[in-house]
Amino acid sequence: MRVRNCGILLLCIAVLLGTAACSGNKVAPNGMTGADILEMSQTASVNTYQCDDITISNFMGEITTESTHAVVDVTNEELYMLFTSSDPEYGTFSMYIKGDWAYMETEGDWYKIYLTDEIWEQELNTITQWDLLQDFIEVKYVSNEIVNGVECYKLEIQPDLQALFNAIMGEDTGFEIDFEEVIKDFSLFTWVSTDNFYQMKQTTYMTIDMDLSFMQMSGDINSTMDFTHYNEPVDIQLPAGAKNAEVVEY
Repeated sequence: MRVRNCGILLLCIAVLLGTAACSGNKVAPNGMTGADILEMSQTASVNTYQCDDITISNFMGEITTESTHAVVDVTNEELYMLFTSSDPEYGTFSMYIKGDWAYMETEGDWYKIYLTDEIWEQELNTITQWDLLQDFIEVKYVSNEIVNGVECYKLEIQPDLQALFNAIMGEDTGFEIDFEEVIKDFSLFTWVSTDNFYQMKQTTYMTIDMDLSFMQMSGDINSTMDFTHYNEPVDIQLPAGAKNAEVVEY
């Protein structure tokens, strides 16, 4: 079995995400714990931002590189996203959210679905994942570091392996898994600005080794995500081809 869309998978696992169940003992110079910093980041005022993700996966000897670039206007509920994969099976697709519609383009074909609050939240969470996973076992303050010229708190987050596996496989798998045996190695670090608590960067690394009667999967995923251009003006315009997009029922 080969993992599909690893970049999207990691977006679904790994960006700033919910409330930690507990925090490490080490505190930042201002006395805040990792959990304090994470909570402040979730409530920071953000109108617009851009996000770039590079994910490299190596499963069963097959290396795939995927990139995602997103421009998000939170205030006006507008979005542009471009996904590119080195695997020709997935290739490139783009998405626009503007007005009352969500537009998708792949291989020159355009589709659109009526925009609901559910779809907007779903697509926003695909990029940011503020609330996909709610239960972290631990979040630790590590140190202060400079990221792209910005002083940041570096946090290490330890997820709940059950929730992590559900994000990969779906909740109703119908079988029991020893998650500590399947996920051999996992690390998630995020950097949060000390000035305004905006998330600036995140790195995720995961090694999976699964050997079941109906499924064999082993390999690793390495992802780096950068957040930039917070609260700067954006102008998301639909390409001409979107005017003839085929309506798809949701």
